[in-house]
Amino acid sequence: MLKTLTSTLLIPVVCLCFSAAARAMVPQERSESADQSPPVPALGEFDREKNGIMFGTRAMLLPGGAGTAVLRTDRSILLIEPLSDEDAPSEREISGTFTAACILPGGMLAAFDDVSQEIRIWNPALEGPALREVSRIRFDRTLDEPLVDVVDMAPFQGGYLLVERGAHRVRALDAEGVERFRFGRKGGDDGAFQFPGAISVDDQDRIYVVDTDNHRIQRFTADGDFDTAWGRRGAFPGLLTSPTGIDVVGDRIYVSEALNHRVSVFDLDGRYLYQWGMHAMIPRQGEGRIHYPASIDVDENAMRAVVAEPFERRIQYFKRFSGGLDEARAAQMPSKQDIRSHFGPFISGEDDLLVMGEPETGSLAVFDVAGETGVNITVFTNHGSGWDDLGRLGALHLDGPEQMVYVSDLVNDRLSCWRLQRERDVTIRYDPFMARLTSAVDLSVTRDKLASLDPDRTWVIPRIVALDRAQVDGAPLLAADAANQVVFALNERLDPISVGVSTREPFEFVVDGPRVVLVERSGEASMFRPLAVDGSDLGEGTELGGILMVSNGIPGGAALLGDDCFLSSMEGDRIEVIEGAAAAFQRRLALSNQTDESDVQNGSEANELASLHPSPERTWGVTGEYDGEFHAPAGLCRIGGDRIVVVDRGNHRAQIFSPDGTWLSTFSLSSGYTTPKPRKEEP
Repeated sequence: MLKTLTSTLLIPVVCLCFSAAARAMVPQERSESADQSPPVPALGEFDREKNGIMFGTRAMLLPGGAGTAVLRTDRSILLIEPLSDEDAPSEREISGTFTAACILPGGMLAAFDDVSQEIRIWNPALEGPALREVSRIRFDRTLDEPLVDVVDMAPFQGGYLLVERGAHRVRALDAEGVERFRFGRKGGDDGAFQFPGAISVDDQDRIYVVDTDNHRIQRFTADGDFDTAWGRRGAFPGLLTSPTGIDVVGDRIYVSEALNHRVSVFDLDGRYLYQWGMHAMIPRQGEGRIHYPASIDVDENAMRAVVAEPFERRIQYFKRFSGGLDEARAAQMPSKQDIRSHFGPFISGEDDLLVMGEPETGSLAVFDVAGETGVNITVFTNHGSGWDDLGRLGALHLDGPEQMVYVSDLVNDRLSCWRLQRERDVTIRYDPFMARLTSAVDLSVTRDKLASLDPDRTWVIPRIVALDRAQVDGAPLLAADAANQVVFALNERLDPISVGVSTREPFEFVVDGPRVVLVERSGEASMFRPLAVDGSDLGEGTELGGILMVSNGIPGGAALLGDDCFLSSMEGDRIEVIEGAAAAFQRRLALSNQTDESDVQNGSEANELASLHPSPERTWGVTGEYDGEFHAPAGLCRIGGDRIVVVDRGNHRAQIFSPDGTWLSTFSLSSGYTTPKPRKEEP
């Protein structure tokens, strides 16, 4: 049995209205004999949970019941001793820049460090003051291209398998880190992937890969040759929607599904057996109910399992059903009734309009925000591969005055533009046909046009993760490209017209009038880089660089309003305000363009401007579910009337605030209100 840590994707859906025709498409295992005794073992009954695990994306059981290892989004690893009913378990942290980890056959803990490009191995025993590091495997970057976007790993024939999500491939390395072979490419045919997320191996060394955005599992031979595949998008038992994790134990395959909020179990040939999870109806609901599972790990005897739920900041443990497979199959998944609408992290607004991603259906929801709260006026696009469909949302920009919505699709490699056919001076009403597709471009064509603009650079298909434009006449649309690590400008036909600054980890643009700032992720902080309107650097002769904005945990979104910068803290459940950010940008620009390098005072002031911190007096928000409170706030933006809209993602809603943090309203797809709901009295 090979234990792996798996990847994360945060989006939900449940639908249990199934037809007989749909059932016929799913391979089913034959019924067990009624008089069989003892019952066929089946894993999935709730055992216990541990809360307070901040953004643990992958969880793994240590051998012999020694505890649990949790990989977190801050790239550290948390080791937790076995849970007990009496005492709180002790915890130990391994610091680093880890993006994948696994347990080796001998019980050692291995993890891939993205920055140093090496695999580190420890003895995970919790006794003693520190973990003992056993060895490190360093890769010679001069011999081959570096590993990129590694999100999962598994031991394999004395070496390792590593999943490179952004490169849509898997690499096999030997024990010394030398590449043996690789397989995979971007696409939807056999052997191709769309953002693979996890990997596991069976006792015959066959390789199973979670093909997340193709909503399937693919199996390969020990040489990396395609063998078979199963699964397609859907909620019917046996179908898969955004699978995120996998573990193969004995003759069973366990798959966690983010969008279906469950764990599905198959035999080694992909025949569906049963499922467990019970979709959480409301936020924070646990005790066996699963919400956005990110990984599944099963012990070597299939006696226990652990599921990571970063959205709920917890891990849940499961044990065998006492009644075996019959009891497991009898356990009912809930209907869709009472499950709330969900919003993703993407939001864009300007003036009286707002658009947000709705990942449950793969659609975009538009709201009129001219009044005190948001009113849904249309929903458009659906999950799919057609020109008017959406595979996976990568970036979103609303041009309020022109009523245009620009959409980046990471799966279909497409950039599209939609016009909202809406009259502002008429009564607000819902119009399902309001959005009209006006243009869409294949990003492979964009790649070729970028190559003609900058032939000295090696171009791949762009992966656009941010879109915006300065609020001045004639400003081009800016795109932040994570694949080519560059910003480029586009005209109204969505053709690239110029190449701007280089960027390492672009996150989003924030715009206020003519000011454009590129936000780059930098650990638990963000690098803010002021840009020209066309995406070029503002420095004269030398690169201006940026200012580090230090926040409480990884920021979920940012917005500029006047001289201040607003950051949402997903970990701190609050909005942080950095005062004087705009003035700091201008002063940094003035200093960088001065030619007197001997001016010690200017050098000292530049150092002071290297980082800015939130103002404790201006910070607002606390953890909770009531109006004005947050759970994992994500994107935020500015709308008319100098108001701030925050996607309160953990509570499945959006909230509107004044700049001082005064709550104004709460809204979702189906409702909105401006009077806060009363708090429930504590028993």
